[in-house]
Amino acid sequence: MAILKLLVLVLLALGARGDDHDHDHDHDSSPDLEELFRDLHLRLNLMSLEFHEQMEQLVTEQQLLRQSVEKLSWVVDRVDQSMKNIENNHDVVMRNLSHVTSQSDAIMVNQQFCANHDRLRDLYFETIPRCQGPPLPPVTTEPPPTTTENPTIYSSCRDAPPISGVYNIALQGGYLVRVFCEQELLGGGWLTFQSRLDGSVDFNRSWFDYRNGFGDASGEYWLGLENLYFLAGSSVELLIDMEDFAGNSQYALYSAFRVDSEATNYMLYMGGTFSGTAGNALASYFSERFATFDNKPNSNHGSCAEKLASGFWHYDCGVARERNNLNGIYGFDKGQQGVWWGTFNGATSQNRAPLKRVRMMVRSPGTFGEQIEWFDGPKD
Repeated sequence: MAILKLLVLVLLALGARGDDHDHDHDHDSSPDLEELFRDLHLRLNLMSLEFHEQMEQLVTEQQLLRQSVEKLSWVVDRVDQSMKNIENNHDVVMRNLSHVTSQSDAIMVNQQFCANHDRLRDLYFETIPRCQGPPLPPVTTEPPPTTTENPTIYSSCRDAPPISGVYNIALQGGYLVRVFCEQELLGGGWLTFQSRLDGSVDFNRSWFDYRNGFGDASGEYWLGLENLYFLAGSSVELLIDMEDFAGNSQYALYSAFRVDSEATNYMLYMGGTFSGTAGNALASYFSERFATFDNKPNSNHGSCAEKLASGFWHYDCGVARERNNLNGIYGFDKGQQGVWWGTFNGATSQNRAPLKRVRMMVRSPGTFGEQIEWFDGPKD
């Protein structure tokens, strides 16, 4: 608006100059008029500079406003993510609360049992004939003073909280192992004794390593054949969970799996029924002995530990479809020595496509006393 006013003044000045020119040609270079023009020109320049400065300030403020809007949008996204995390944590807390409640109920039942036991004991000693000699020593329900209950130690993965993760499990004989418990697949309660995730652990190991175990339960590991014997010395369920690099997840479930002692080189027994989506690539594994490159108990199949670069209950090293190499070399382009499951993805011939993830897990059977038919076959 100020610029328009100055332009009007300039036009008026020019008009006045024209009138003066008509009346008097001798005064067309009047010093006053020239001074006026210089003053107007200077003011126009100053106003132009101010205008440009104001425009730059507006652009800067617009950029700051845009940045503020972007930051606000980021904050909103973070709040949404935090709300989702809170919801997930709430679900976890509710599951833990349910587990604690069930444990509390079990404790109450045990306490009631102990109270009844004390009353029965007192009644027994009151009614026992005195002629039978001294009474039996009193039975106490208190734990020995040398043992301390550790709430982080569980008797099995079934007993652990219903959240998949690493737990301390007490085996037979008092051995304590740190394992990954899978609590979501097929009812949960699965104890992982083999885990392949990223190739960070070498599985082409000696007999000593396979006997005692290696790796870490939070990543890749082998629990150890001796520990597996404590877990699967009698029949357990076996679940093998697999995923290839294309994202296809499949599983193989065996209702009866058993491992014998070191005296038999931890001989493998398979029985019961098979189900699953990955196909049965253990179909021909009858009473196989565990073999490593430095311990080949079976003269015919023991060499497979070297050919396949892995320790396992190897059955043959040929191209039969019902074979696998779950302890092979991790990654691509490993061929027969890679990690593969021969019947994966419904293969009609041996499928050696590398697997991205493998977990072998055991669980005590849901029903006991069931008659199990253990498979067997001709040996070379």
